[in-house]
Amino acid sequence: MGKRGYFDWDPIAADDAAIRSALACANGPVMLASLVHLTGDPGLLRGDIRIDPGRARDLQRGMSEEHRAEVRRMAFEALKTYRDSGCPSPARLDGAALREILRFMTGQDPGDDYVRFLIEESGFEGDDAYGPVGFEGVPENARRDFRAVVVGAGMSGLLAGYRLKQAGLSFTIVERSAEVGGTWLDNAYPGCRVDSPSHVFEYSFARHDWPQYYCSQPVLRDYFARCATEFGLRPHIRFEHEVEEADYDEARALWTVRIRDRRGAVDTLEANALICAVGQLNQPRLPDIEGLGDFDGPAFHSARWDASLDLDGKRVAVIGAGASAMQLVPEVARRAGEVRVFQRTPPWIYPAPNYRDSVPEGEHWLIDHVPYYARWYHFLLFWLDGEGLYASVTKDRAWAHQDRSVSEANEALRTFLIDSIEKETGGDRDLVDASIPPYPPCGKRLLVDDGAWYRTLTRDDVRLITDPIERITPRGVRTGDGVEHAVDVMVYATGFHASRFLWPMRIRGRGGRDIREHWGDDPRAYLGIAVPGYPNLFCLYGPNTNIVVTGSTIFFSECGVRYIMGCIKLLLETGRRSLECRRDVHDAYNAVIDEGNLRVAWGAPNVRSWYKNKAGRVTQNWPFKLLEYWARTKNPNAADFHFR
Repeated sequence: MGKRGYFDWDPIAADDAAIRSALACANGPVMLASLVHLTGDPGLLRGDIRIDPGRARDLQRGMSEEHRAEVRRMAFEALKTYRDSGCPSPARLDGAALREILRFMTGQDPGDDYVRFLIEESGFEGDDAYGPVGFEGVPENARRDFRAVVVGAGMSGLLAGYRLKQAGLSFTIVERSAEVGGTWLDNAYPGCRVDSPSHVFEYSFARHDWPQYYCSQPVLRDYFARCATEFGLRPHIRFEHEVEEADYDEARALWTVRIRDRRGAVDTLEANALICAVGQLNQPRLPDIEGLGDFDGPAFHSARWDASLDLDGKRVAVIGAGASAMQLVPEVARRAGEVRVFQRTPPWIYPAPNYRDSVPEGEHWLIDHVPYYARWYHFLLFWLDGEGLYASVTKDRAWAHQDRSVSEANEALRTFLIDSIEKETGGDRDLVDASIPPYPPCGKRLLVDDGAWYRTLTRDDVRLITDPIERITPRGVRTGDGVEHAVDVMVYATGFHASRFLWPMRIRGRGGRDIREHWGDDPRAYLGIAVPGYPNLFCLYGPNTNIVVTGSTIFFSECGVRYIMGCIKLLLETGRRSLECRRDVHDAYNAVIDEGNLRVAWGAPNVRSWYKNKAGRVTQNWPFKLLEYWARTKNPNAADFHFR
């Protein structure tokens, strides 16, 4: 894999037939954008070839087959010329040309701010958009003497380690498991896979030729393991060690971090900065059901899957109908004798016909060889999976049907999703009714599937049970209608303690105040990163940085790590020992976040979800476009902090 970005492509040596064969797999809008780069001619966008911006999440953007054939014809001639001339690097396009490409692909004028965002985030100016900047001006001994402890070697922890290493800082990553990967190590249940397109679920500096459009857990696990190895992070990781507590010493401006290994041996680390990258989905949550421990057979959470268990012919109960259940039930049903799914609330599921498909060889070739193809493909997915859906989740206060949707656009999405349910269930009215959520689309995470979930529910050996569970019995599950459902295996697909940020660690800041007591049921942080009263403590995937429809969590982590590196640079440049977010800045920011979450579907009052605390406040999610988080985290403002 190595360090490969979106502007690294291989020269073309293929013959004409191979080029034609690869172009059969081309995405029309992406290929046309790449041709503008290859030829330097934005006029290609001004002809008859058009897209339909109303085609939500359609990768071809409604481009007709006739127009796609014309794009392939032009591409074949351009790629032959490019090959035969020795594959020279195309000239860079100016902002006006890039804006024209954006307008073509999105069907709207994105505005100056978004053009600047694209140019910088995409690296069109040639720089690492998220890399640490300015550390070369800090004396080497000062960088070496600055020590950071990173908690967790999942996606965000490895990213933090990579950037710290780039900057020449000393760091240790503490990981409780024996391997890296975080959630992609823990969740090994059958069918587990990413629900964002694989080509946006990757580090900006480590582009990968993904084998599937939505890669499975083993592929993601191996990707992060290879990153840890190839970027030299493993020597910095303390595997099979768990952080028990961390205390801030005000006099010395240091964090003292107590860690324990699996044998019980205790060690202590000291750090100038403590970076918590433990994620939100790392503590499995079992349901609050009477008799939970009474079942006589094997029972486990989906995140603690028992791979040694033979399910062939078994009667399996799956409690829960969220993302994990949607992925594992079709796989389990292939082996089990009978599956009973106990559903409290159905999910909204967006149809993605390629959800389980492999990426064809021709598409791999285009990504690897056509200049800028990987970059524009990434952008198209980024837009369709994020910013392009934002209008569909924004609340219209004048909309009359707030109980089922939040706007006309949201209602159109609802109609589209219901049509998909009816198609995949064969119109089974009872099953359709049981599968329509009682809340607006995107009130919870919009899941992605190719219809396998609904089709599985139509099988004779699978039952969807919507009666409330009364209790767990030694033989199985008893529901409110008095029926006892006897099973052999019990699987709890019931999610995580997402609101228990930094749990079970004890982190004590100024004055010895425990952050869990400080937060209680209402975790808050400035930008999801900094907390008043806790100097030099930084969170990744912290409060209000989760997403519902707006893109990939890796984007948020890259922004967050860039911001943290900027904070560390402020300390080193000024010679200060600590910085702490000002309370007034923190409170004003959170007021904006709370107001923003009231204007989107997941903040609707009739939505019950793990996004909200007991008071109904959304503690998990970012309510705005990706552009705004990018802008807010681009450079830390020294005025936002107290320095000591």
